[in-house]
Amino acid sequence: MTQSGIYKKRGVPTWQLVFLFIVGLLARCSSCLNTVEYYSKERLLQAMFYGKKISQSVFSRFMVTSFQWDLFNLKRIAKFQEDPETKLENDDVIALDDTLVSHDHAKKMPFLYKLFDHCSNNYTYALNLVIIHAIKVTGLQYPLLYSIWKQDNGKDPHKSKLDLALIMLKQLKKQIPETLRLWVAMDRWYFAKDLYLEIEKLGFDWVTKAKKNTTLYRKVTIRGEKRFIAIYPEVLFKEAKPLFSIWRSKKTLCMPFKDIYISIDEGKRGRGRPKKPILKPIQAVVIANLEEDQQNGELKDTFALLISNKLDTEATKIVQVYKKRWSIEVFFRNAKQELGLNDCHSTNENHLHAHLSLLFVAESLVRFAQWKYNEKAGIEEKITHGQVVDLLFHTRCEALLSEKKDSIQVYFDTAIKQYASFINEYWPRHLTMAWFDMQVNWDYIPLSR
Repeated sequence: MTQSGIYKKRGVPTWQLVFLFIVGLLARCSSCLNTVEYYSKERLLQAMFYGKKISQSVFSRFMVTSFQWDLFNLKRIAKFQEDPETKLENDDVIALDDTLVSHDHAKKMPFLYKLFDHCSNNYTYALNLVIIHAIKVTGLQYPLLYSIWKQDNGKDPHKSKLDLALIMLKQLKKQIPETLRLWVAMDRWYFAKDLYLEIEKLGFDWVTKAKKNTTLYRKVTIRGEKRFIAIYPEVLFKEAKPLFSIWRSKKTLCMPFKDIYISIDEGKRGRGRPKKPILKPIQAVVIANLEEDQQNGELKDTFALLISNKLDTEATKIVQVYKKRWSIEVFFRNAKQELGLNDCHSTNENHLHAHLSLLFVAESLVRFAQWKYNEKAGIEEKITHGQVVDLLFHTRCEALLSEKKDSIQVYFDTAIKQYASFINEYWPRHLTMAWFDMQVNWDYIPLSR
């Protein structure tokens, strides 16, 4: 945080306020006031902060101060690359998508707009976030970067969502080794020539689902002459449908097609010659019954065409990579339902950036704890995102005065037993949050496990 320009100015150190805010997010505190009230009731937090009094004004001033949160997010990613468990490696997937964040006071904010929400099929005042999300081969996943889309006002340089996505991918490229090759799994809305060609220049591979009106080209031989015929995905669906009806089963089926091309340049019209496009070969795979195409959890025999620039990859690998894109949709749902993505009601843009950046930190913490536990657990014992938040980060013991005189009732939450190994490995040896190392500078008695 200090390297990002987020340092103490007066009162409580900012890094302690960040720690408190993350704990408040996991405790579902919807405002600065709720977080301060939560702190006043938590004896453990007060012991870690030496009993410091934190007021709402101190907390609010920190949230609305202009800090370099973009640099903070880049530093967080760079820190992840130093750890063997969290660093990105070859064949890891970067999911790209955007989401709407509703806001109760959107009319008072210059960077929120009336947008159409495809989930509710209604217009709503909301913020449009473009996000990239990492999914490792090991199963660990965590959010990377975000950008706020703004409409063109005719004054400031306008950046589309495609531009914002490319900027974030370039920032990520600078944080990883040059030889590292990642997959970019993106929603079909982002399937644009200007974007996927730049992704290839960065050394990444991409995969997406083609739109229904995407013009493809198939290479055929007619009377000994090779020609390119323009087709639509529906043509490939009709060819694959008889095969799927025969091989109907619960597992996902896929069928690859060869000699499929897309246009990367319309070309130039010469004298007396028709306009010929410049074509690029791609990998095309027809798949049935994708999870994102299901309606109410039922299979509707829906078909989708997955396309990728990776020609030497098996069709099943293309399908597996694209399926990981659904993880970012799960992140959107968890962030809104369990981490309060929609609970930032401030009209200050600095507050919004602080809220989003620290929410990404909290999500990374929860995802790492979930992955660490499920890595050793059996199939039936695996836990969900919500269970990690409820059981691990809300576990405590409470001491209450009984109605009877001279008696105290103590309640212990036994759910913490399943996280004993995780806490023993990562929990600090002391409660005090200070710059110095108590093990070196102070004589103390370690906390009992």
